[in-house]
Amino acid sequence: MLPEVLKDAGYHTIFFQAHDDKNFDNTRNFYRDNGFEEHLSVADYVNNKDNPFIWGWGPEDKLLFSSALNYPDNSKINKPIFMVMATINNHMHFEVPESKRKIYKEPKNMKQSYINSIALADEGIQYLIDGLERREKLSNSIVIITGDHPFPLGEHGITHNEAGYYDESFRVPFLFLYPDKVKPQVINGESFSHLDLTPTILDLIGLELGTHHYIGQSVFEAQRNNPVYLVQPYSGRYLSVVDYPFKLIHHVKTGRNWLFNLEKDPAEIKNLLHDKNNPLAQQNLKSLKKSIDFIFLNQKLFKLDRIWK
Repeated sequence: MLPEVLKDAGYHTIFFQAHDDKNFDNTRNFYRDNGFEEHLSVADYVNNKDNPFIWGWGPEDKLLFSSALNYPDNSKINKPIFMVMATINNHMHFEVPESKRKIYKEPKNMKQSYINSIALADEGIQYLIDGLERREKLSNSIVIITGDHPFPLGEHGITHNEAGYYDESFRVPFLFLYPDKVKPQVINGESFSHLDLTPTILDLIGLELGTHHYIGQSVFEAQRNNPVYLVQPYSGRYLSVVDYPFKLIHHVKTGRNWLFNLEKDPAEIKNLLHDKNNPLAQQNLKSLKKSIDFIFLNQKLFKLDRIWK
């Protein structure tokens, strides 16, 4: 795991969460076993004056980032730091207090409520960037903004993240900032996943691992051959693989399959699975099926404890 690798390389590793329960869903053991030296919560640092910034699922992102930025200042850590900051405020059901609604003062649906919540999250990101800049640490920091899961907002009639197998149930933001080192750009025509984060970070800091079990690739690697795996564990389990522009979906419970061309059909309407007039789709179908099999193989190796350290 990345925290363990960076810890061995001389970094101080911290997981700083907004959720007040450090053992929620057995997370305490997970973070400890994967190399985080410290596991902290905003709940340990807030006081009564912070109450206006705590509502819904927990503290606003600004409060998390403030506590997380101040912690290294006060603890006098003299090592490079790897810190994961897990926000909680921009979560279902996006019920932002009226005084904090920046876009829609009276939202009429979930999408408008979501936009209000995202606007508040954007303010938090600006606060984080400004905080690093004030401390003169921004130019020597890699900042990655991403999400652990998306939230469909009515596309295909779905408004819950535990349902659906379409792209809106998997797409998450990925903003990568490394001022003066990586120029601003948008990479089109490819798909990336969280599996690519570790190889990308190790690539940028120049840390060579030798033999390892990571299956992702750096986003800056010139020659990429890296399908993206998507798992929806609910509703009978949907397993998907994207080798852009094609996406194959397999429903474990029923054995049904769907094949889409995301470039020509981003709304995933036309199933190309049996389209004999589309030889390119049929050609990609064979390799995509092998990638679905790899998901089962990977799970089997985990169950048999055949993944080396």
